[in-house]
Amino acid sequence: MEAPLEEIEFLARSQNRVAVLRLLATESHTRRSLAAATGASQATLGRILEDFTGLSVTSPGGPK
Repeated sequence: MEAPLEEIEFLARSQNRVAVLRLLATESHTRRSLAAATGASQATLGRILEDFTGLSVTSPGGPK
């Protein structure tokens, strides 16, 4: 597991990751609604959500 500071740096390096994280912090979203709100492609959203799951930031189907 990476150090917490490295995880924060990783999340902050991408405007798309930051935008998705902000949206998910307020409520659950579908990939379609995340794509509409951020302009990110489905492929990008898939990678972001996999990254978030790997870091235990989110879980499929809802918050942890």
